[in-house]
Amino acid sequence: MQVGILQGFQNFRDRYDDRDVVADALRIADLYEPLGYDFLLCAEHHFHGYSMSPNPFDFLCYMAGRTNRIRLGPGVIIVPWNDPYRSAAHLIALDHLSRGRALMGVGRGLSRLEMDLLGVDMSDTRAMYDEGVRKIIAALTTGTFPGEGRFYNHQKSSPMRPAPYSTDWAERILCVGMTPPSATEAGRIGGRLMSFAAAPWASYKETHLQPYKETFAEHHGREAPPIVTGDVVFVHEDEERARELAHLYIGNYSDIVGEFYETSGEHLKSAKGYEAYVKGVEAAKAIGADAARQGYIDLQLWGTPSQIVEKVRARRELLDHPFDLCALINVGDMPAQLVEDTVRLFAREVMPVLRKFDEHTETRVLA
Repeated sequence: MQVGILQGFQNFRDRYDDRDVVADALRIADLYEPLGYDFLLCAEHHFHGYSMSPNPFDFLCYMAGRTNRIRLGPGVIIVPWNDPYRSAAHLIALDHLSRGRALMGVGRGLSRLEMDLLGVDMSDTRAMYDEGVRKIIAALTTGTFPGEGRFYNHQKSSPMRPAPYSTDWAERILCVGMTPPSATEAGRIGGRLMSFAAAPWASYKETHLQPYKETFAEHHGREAPPIVTGDVVFVHEDEERARELAHLYIGNYSDIVGEFYETSGEHLKSAKGYEAYVKGVEAAKAIGADAARQGYIDLQLWGTPSQIVEKVRARRELLDHPFDLCALINVGDMPAQLVEDTVRLFAREVMPVLRKFDEHTETRVLA
């Protein structure tokens, strides 16, 4: 099992100067490679303090010049917001600058705020994603960007220059799958399924993982590779302190996620392709806001080092499929020093144990 970081630049409810938020994030980012983390992803978000990362490639190229080993990639490119040619060009440039360490993460987006301000109809995002991601992959793996198409037809077929550093991206593509159709599409594309902790893993196994594995095998003639699971992570050596602070900061994050994505809004009912989210909203309303908030907290990885190891071990046994872990740490108004302490303690006490999971797996794609 390998462990990475999802870097956000969260200014929780705009309580701080943006310059301080960015400066703290950059300082802590310099710790990831020396502490042994395997990969670093950067989210794409716009217009809001939820995550101030409108162009992940700026940060990723900056980190490429400051590191030598760690894998780097967008987590993720929201395909409907981006021109596929430019996305492919950014990825090829990152792969050159990092000497082959680039990862590709793709998703279709959920925030109405971002969709509206970027002029994207939410009902079009599924079709835009399906078309755009295939164009990006074609450009990366052949060196030629394909023309035509329904949504992205303004550009003719054209060469990518510089040519791809490598055309082998088969195991470097991460596809966010937060709904069953998205998980199935990840298998069809041939990417690695990437999902964030948002529903019980037992149900996820049946509704997301199994269809993904079946679709991957059907279309690519081999077993699906390890997936990636994303979690909010908080670790502390004292059990009670871990519980207290996790409930505060992960609870804060749960609140801001709901506000930013407007997950209780009626707009999702009229957005084609978001039916699974509507079901989730209705289920949350049925149990009440407090219970839903607590349920989200309970799904994440928090506790003492040994507690987190056991949570990951239990998830691995339940899913019966290898996965790598992507940790989201700097959230919910957590002070920078506490973020740094968590990053260091996790690397020191948890990662060495997690690395021993799935040692029998021959193909490791983030190594």
